[in-house]
This record gives sequence, structure tokens and C-alpha cells, in this order.
Amino acid sequence: MAKRNQRRIIIRLLAGALILFMGILALFFIDRYHTNRTVAFRTEGNQFQINRSNKWIDFPVEADGSLNIKADAPKSEYSHWFKEIAARGVNAVRIYTILPPDFYRAFFEYNVLTDKPVYLLQGIHISGKNEAQYQYAVQTEHAGQAEHAYENQLNSDILEGIRNTIDVIHGNAVMKHQEDNASLTYNLNVSAYVMGYILGRIMDGDFVIATNKKNDYIFGFDGDYLFTVNASPCEAWLAALGNYTVSYEQNKYGGVLKLVSWINTPATDPFEHPGVLYEGREYVAGVDLEHIRTTEKFSSGIFASYFGCPEERSGAADMAPCEIYLDKLKAYHTIPVMMIKEETLWPMQR
Repeated sequence: MAKRNQRRIIIRLLAGALILFMGILALFFIDRYHTNRTVAFRTEGNQFQINRSNKWIDFPVEADGSLNIKADAPKSEYSHWFKEIAARGVNAVRIYTILPPDFYRAFFEYNVLTDKPVYLLQGIHISGKNEAQYQYAVQTEHAGQAEHAYENQLNSDILEGIRNTIDVIHGNAVMKHQEDNASLTYNLNVSAYVMGYILGRIMDGDFVIATNKKNDYIFGFDGDYLFTVNASPCEAWLAALGNYTVSYEQNKYGGVLKLVSWINTPATDPFEHPGVLYEGREYVAGVDLEHIRTTEKFSSGIFASYFGCPEERSGAADMAPCEIYLDKLKAYHTIPVMMIKEETLWPMQR
């Protein structure tokens, strides 16, 4: 009898200890998550900064975008990948579109258990039938007849993509799998670890030209968070998309403001490339992100993203090395610049 009572006491003590441990663990997770929700990023000149304990400090981005995992990979593979890149010193990852729910679950679980989170640069890619306009140098018999940016269906697709992506980040979305039409439920809010959004895919020079020619009555954009100065119709359109991204997230979810960027390429960069071919065609000086500015209300900031460099794509003997091109971008821009190369994000922190 005494032994039974002793066993019961031990079991109760162990159960109590387990409940206490689980309670402490839950409080730890809740406290860490709420602490992380106050982490904010901003741009200061050509540098990124992070706010920790109400103090802004420089945040040299060491980023990775080489996700060599199948789209339907189990969560364990994503978890292993996060541990692997963090061990290499990576502190940010860039993905170009919405990934399966298991990616975000692994992303959240890794970050809530570490004191050195890996932050996310979430891509919002152009969806729908018009996505082809964003591929490298469209070379068809219809070249020069690209649809322009203010076409209604294109914008409807893009705005839907923006809303879907932000809803996914905040754990408030059900998406259809493209192949089997199965429902994918996103019910985990990972916004505390999202550094910013990168809008768009690769812009085609014909698309930029058509946009500017067909909409020459548009002289700029003036929004709550972004506005333009001396902007082309295409640049005004990009500013409007960025402003919509910020507005949608703030109006629906609130929270800290995220960074915003747009993908550009040598084919549509702000420079002249006389006589140089890009994918067999001449360069088109087109999109200058310096014409997009932030209002006082938008305290985080914008940065420039570039895919590729002239030397690698043109094969021209007189082109400067890629590093010189990167330095040229950095010298030109007053905002931070990131180079996306073969689905990998390289920071320019010189």
C-alpha cells in the first residue's frame, strides 16, 4: 500500500513537472515570437539596418536563394536546409514565389528556436497569361508588340498575386495546387521573420517601351507610401504596385512595415550600353528605381534588385567584368542594391 502511494506521488510529481515544463516552454515561445514581431528593417543610405531593442544597427545581408529542393519536399528537408545555410552564416533567404506550407512551417520553427533568425525576402511573381512578358528578351516574330503595364487583365493578375502572397505570409490563405488542384492551407503567421517583398519577374525591354509609348499621358504616381519624381509611365506603374503591397498589408494586418523592391536587369537598367547585345538584341535603357521615393509614412524603405550582368549574357569582348557592373550599380544608386544571380541573392556590401 505504501509503495502504491509512493508511486502515485511520484507520478503526480512527474506530471506536474511536465506540465510546468510545457508551460515554461510555451511562455518562452510566446515571448520570443512577440519579441521578434517588433523587429523592423529599414534602409539608411545604401545600407540595410535592423532595429533590435529600440536601436538601429547595420545589417549586412548574407543571403541565399539557391533552394535546391523539390517543390513537394517534406518539412524535414526544408528544416535541414535552414540549419545548413544558417551554419554558413546566411541571415536571409530569397524565394521568388509562394512555396508549399511545409516551407513556412519549417521556416517558422527554425526561427522561433534560434537567437539568430534567418529572415525572408518573399518574391511576389507575376502570374497569369501575361507572365511571358517578363521573360528575358522575348525574341519572336511579334517582338515589339508586347502588352503594356496598364492592361487590365495583367494588373488584375498582379494585384491578386500580391494579396495572395501577403495572406500566405500572415497565415490566412487557402491556395490551389497548380498540378492536382488540391487545397493548400496556410495557417501559420510568419510575418515576424519577413524582411521584405521583391516584386515581379524579369522585365522585357519591349514591355517597358510599349508601356511608356502607350501611356505617355501618365506623368507619375503619388501614394500614401510611395511616390515618383520625373518617372516614366513604367516606373510610375512599379511605384503603384509597391504602394499597393504596403497598403494591403497595413490595412488588413498592420504590424511593422516591410522593405519593398523590384527586379530589374541589364536590359532595362538606367545605363546606356551602346553597341552591346543582350540575348542577341541591343540593350534598352529603361527603368530607374531612383525615380521612386518613399513618403514619411513609409519608414522602412526600398532597395534595388538586379538579375544578371551584361558580360555573362552578351558575350561581348568589350564588356567590363561583372564585379565592375555591380560596383557601377552601387555607385549609381542611393538605395541598397542586391544582385540575384542564378536564383541566388548576392548582397553588395562594399
